[in-house]
Amino acid sequence: MNSAQIDDLKQFIDTTIVRRVTEVLDSQLDQKLDQKLDEKLDEKLDARLIPMEQRINAKIDNLARSVAESIDASNDANDRWLRNHERRILRLEGRTT
Repeated sequence: MNSAQIDDLKQFIDTTIVRRVTEVLDSQLDQKLDQKLDEKLDEKLDARLIPMEQRINAKIDNLARSVAESIDASNDANDRWLRNHERRILRLEGRTT
C-alpha cells in the first residue's frame, strides 16, 4: 500500500467512526429528550387533570347523594303506602267477619 491509499483508509476509518459515534450519541440524545418531554408532559397533564378529576368526583358524589336521598324518600313513601294499605285490608277483613 502506498501512502495515498493509507491516507484514504485512515480517512475512511475516521469518517466511519465519526458517523457511528454520532448515530449512537444522537440516539441516546433522542431517548433522553423523549424521556424528559414525557416527564414534563405528564407533569403538565397531572397539573390540569387532577383538579378536573377532583371536581368530577365531587359532582359524582353529589349526584350519588341526591340519588340515595331520592331512593330513601321513595322507599319511605312506599312503606307508608303499604302500611296504610295493610291497615285498610285488616279493617275490611274485620268487617267481613
